[in-house]
Amino acid sequence: MTELLEVFTRDRVGYLRFNRPDKLNALAPEMLEGFTAGLTAHEADPDVRVVVVCSTGRAFSTGGDMSGPGRAASAQRSSFTDWQRQRASLERWLRIWDSPKPVVAAVQGYCLGTATVMAVMCDLTVVADDAVIGWPQLPVGGGLLSPVASWFVGPKKARELSYIAGSRFSAQEAVELGWANHVYPAGELHERAHELAMRIANTPSDVLALKKYALNRTMNLQGFRDAVLSGAEFSAVSHQAPGAEFIAARRTELGMKETIVAVQQGRLAGDYPPAG
Repeated sequence: MTELLEVFTRDRVGYLRFNRPDKLNALAPEMLEGFTAGLTAHEADPDVRVVVVCSTGRAFSTGGDMSGPGRAASAQRSSFTDWQRQRASLERWLRIWDSPKPVVAAVQGYCLGTATVMAVMCDLTVVADDAVIGWPQLPVGGGLLSPVASWFVGPKKARELSYIAGSRFSAQEAVELGWANHVYPAGELHERAHELAMRIANTPSDVLALKKYALNRTMNLQGFRDAVLSGAEFSAVSHQAPGAEFIAARRTELGMKETIVAVQQGRLAGDYPPAG
């Protein structure tokens, strides 16, 4: 396991802890690979009954790693290759959904982009009172996050979050909307998450697995899994849309920060190419 992801156990709880605080726990490829391997290891450990996903530092995760050569090449991907990549990301988080063991996410600070999908794929999500849950600040994606969110915050709120670039909601709103279970003081988050996990661990593992499968079956019959995976298709297609390509070109020309400001201030809106 990489040092950017700490895998350990405490009592009957297995931990997956992101440890890249200097980069706000942006998810580097080795962290993602370690996450899947760590979850598999906890599933195979008979002494582990519950898994907790958490982070060090002042952010849970800002989502995918926006640095490195892989981002520069992303614009050159075909729609098919992009779809494969996006689907693989969603399938990684569906591993949490499919795990026979309950998984608890403990979210502090920023939780952005694909990290929002990871957090709600967990069986329970608890947030620190300083948590900020947010959508990407540039409108270039078409549905990776919001189809998942709609199941937890409702379709109207999901539309608002999806349509307005850089949307955010607070820890208290997360609980009120149904995105999270509980909000705790930031300094107590991890200990309170452990206490919650230990309460769950008082139930036998086989009974927990059956309870989880029963709850998952209900949502899957309503189309949850298909809705989640459809996000990869819409995301890949949207990256080739003229509007998204226009914004990507401005990002190359102006830089990320200036492009975000320009979008937020509406300075680019008059120059967007027509749809259709």
